[in-house]
Amino acid sequence: MLGKGRLAVLAVVLLPSGLLALDVACPPDLSRAARLSTELRDSSDGILNVAVTSDGFWRLRPRMEGVAPLYRSLLLEREDRWFAWHPGVNPLSVLRASWQVLRHGRVVSGGSTIAMQTVRLLHPEYRHARNWRGIPAKLLEMARAVQLQAHLGREGVLALYETLVPMGGNVEGVRSASLIWFGHEPDHLSREEASLLVAIPQSPTSRRPDRHQEAARRGAAHVLDIVEHGKPNGSAAIWPAMRWHRFPVFARHLIARFGRDAGPVETLLDRHLQSGTEQIIISQLEQWNGSGADMAALVIRNRDRAVLAYVGGGHYFGPAGMVDMVRAIRSPGSTLKPFLYAMAFDHALAAPDTLIADAPLQVSTYAPHNFDHRWHGDVTARRALQGSLNIPAVALLARLGPDRFLAALRAAGMTVRLPRGASSAGLSLALGGAGVRMEDLAALYAGLASGGIMSSLTLRRDGPAVENGRLCSAASAAAVLDSLRDTSLPDGVAKPERPIAYKTGTSYGFRDAWSVGVSPLYTIVVWSGRKDGAPRPGAYGLTASGPVLFRLFDLLPPEAPLTVAAPERKGRLGPGLARLGQSVTAPGPRILFPPRGAVIDSSDGQPVDLRAAEGKPPYRWMVDGRTLPPLLPGRSPVWTPSKGQDGPGFHHLTVQDSAGRSDSIDVRLMVEAQDVAAP
Repeated sequence: MLGKGRLAVLAVVLLPSGLLALDVACPPDLSRAARLSTELRDSSDGILNVAVTSDGFWRLRPRMEGVAPLYRSLLLEREDRWFAWHPGVNPLSVLRASWQVLRHGRVVSGGSTIAMQTVRLLHPEYRHARNWRGIPAKLLEMARAVQLQAHLGREGVLALYETLVPMGGNVEGVRSASLIWFGHEPDHLSREEASLLVAIPQSPTSRRPDRHQEAARRGAAHVLDIVEHGKPNGSAAIWPAMRWHRFPVFARHLIARFGRDAGPVETLLDRHLQSGTEQIIISQLEQWNGSGADMAALVIRNRDRAVLAYVGGGHYFGPAGMVDMVRAIRSPGSTLKPFLYAMAFDHALAAPDTLIADAPLQVSTYAPHNFDHRWHGDVTARRALQGSLNIPAVALLARLGPDRFLAALRAAGMTVRLPRGASSAGLSLALGGAGVRMEDLAALYAGLASGGIMSSLTLRRDGPAVENGRLCSAASAAAVLDSLRDTSLPDGVAKPERPIAYKTGTSYGFRDAWSVGVSPLYTIVVWSGRKDGAPRPGAYGLTASGPVLFRLFDLLPPEAPLTVAAPERKGRLGPGLARLGQSVTAPGPRILFPPRGAVIDSSDGQPVDLRAAEGKPPYRWMVDGRTLPPLLPGRSPVWTPSKGQDGPGFHHLTVQDSAGRSDSIDVRLMVEAQDVAAP
């Protein structure tokens, strides 16, 4: 048998190890403290909006400025005088409470410390549990308090208490209470305010300030008397007026985007601009009362893609009001045309002064027409873009290639949703025949102002823009913006002093009306329409959204009128750029071999012959979007499947002629099974 000395040594060794194992196995559960109200802050750190937590409380994280020292002084003097000295449990209070139980059969004065109270705040369900009673429960609470303080330290325990302490109704935490009951942050509190915040948690229901002001004041006076005089003394006090101060309610769709329990969200929103944007949109919707229409807008700072104003809709509590139109997929109408022209300029398919025939056009079974159902004859690319003519845009897209244009948009960060059942882009993409998001459209237009470099938008101060590469050259971006600065303005809108490149778009059936404006420093996008997708006959981008766009520009700081120089115009265009003919009406290339759906044995590594006819040679061949090496003189095109890139399965084969027209098929590669010798 072990002697007493050895038992003592063993106990000294095993007890800490056992406690450590228990601590690792049962760490403090801080999940409730992690559920903080989503708090939207503007660029100056002011509150824009606050949402209750998922469990229904106003629970805000204290700011770095913290809580007024006077509050902590009153709190510790009243609730835990020896807080700075004990490990989470006050031994003297425990001894006193134990003596009272032995002598009177009940606890006369409690011994709960701040740490013990915090344990109960972390687990409010314990108050309603039948087994959370008596000495065993109190011992567990004490053990948890010591554990909590060991993990977080005294400052951590105090911060946790100040976040979770009940303050009447569904208000929790010192900061929430100060903002709601007094209307200001808790870093500066009067003597009376601090005493109220100490008194309310002692009886949160009966001392709720907006319902029981006198009871709350009596409780606060009692706290002051006990702390300052050691007994009730009727201390003189000047009590603040207490009422429920509502939080601001700006940017409802943006706070919903971050969801509940997100805590503080530091945005780049400008408070003045956000408020002004919402007021202008609401004013416009009031004029349309009864039409079922809604409106959304984004204001972007070009240099860093910061979102300065975000309005996902004006009728948040109306039909489908909570749908965020900044993120909704809608037809862009003609708003993608500037990027099509920029890419066409880069690929030497056209220049701003290239003549394009605006005349009846049919490509296969597709026969587009202009919005006004008129033809304008030969027009320059610049004039076609300014007038948003459809035929020239379709002709350019036919030359560029719809799939190439789609791939470029997606590479630039835009989400593009093709029509249901479509496996590839069609020529209608130039006219809005796909779905996009407003936020992506805004990012791409801001990219034009940045010389064609595309980046994502920035919603948070801690989230820098992500660069998505270059969509077009700086010269092409400048040429497009220069063209759009001469676009016709809405009726009643005077020419602004700042240089604004302006583009509108109206989707098929008048379901979406867009206006986009780009100045050297800012980009604004405005959408109007019905969220349910119903048509609004006669609601054009120019008339429905345009006037609001220019009112929003008036909210911005002035810009120098000559901050952007027009691109230099060169001399006469070369013969290839002087005119864009309508050769797109001629038949495009057609793949002759391999046949559509062919099954090809690639086990022997033999090249696959490629043959095409019609169209305008020379041809360019692609496999799964990968361009095959150029042909040597006198050689026929072949495709040699690569083991690394062209494994067994289906592959997409495309041929493109020099006019940009293409044909595609799918073929299947198979590898013949080979005999394998047994080991």
